[in-house]
Amino acid sequence: MDYNTIKALLEKYFAGETTLIEEAQLRSYFQSGEVHQDFQSYRALFGFFTQEKEQGISPEFEERFVPKRRSIKRNLRIVRVWSAAAAVLLLLLAGWILYPTELPDEHIAAKQPIDWSQYEPATKEEAVEVTKGAFLRTSKAMYQSLNQAVTEVESVKKIMQWD
Repeated sequence: MDYNTIKALLEKYFAGETTLIEEAQLRSYFQSGEVHQDFQSYRALFGFFTQEKEQGISPEFEERFVPKRRSIKRNLRIVRVWSAAAAVLLLLLAGWILYPTELPDEHIAAKQPIDWSQYEPATKEEAVEVTKGAFLRTSKAMYQSLNQAVTEVESVKKIMQWD
């Protein structure tokens, strides 16, 4: 490669604008024995990458610090199994605590049949008074509902007039 091409590539390289192909061209240029005198200082930089690429990890280091793929997969499988077991136990414990097996006494009493005879009016006059009270409560509730409906209709009319 000529001087101007290498100089332009180096400027692009240090500006962070080179492509992978251009960086490969620079590496191959600096690995060749024909490096121009002005670019000798960059030879160590590009030689460092190839030197580090060739240098491997020692077997002792790899054996001690680099985990093997099988052990990682096995460990993940074990973690998943234990996590699932813990989740199931947690759900069972929560169900046991939140939903008691015995019913409280008031629920047991509610299961017994209702004695309706205590609610029967004893006389005709008492039956008429109970019926009047029921009709009065019903009438009052219907009147309140009617007033509320009228209020809502009036508010809708006001909204419609603004449009």
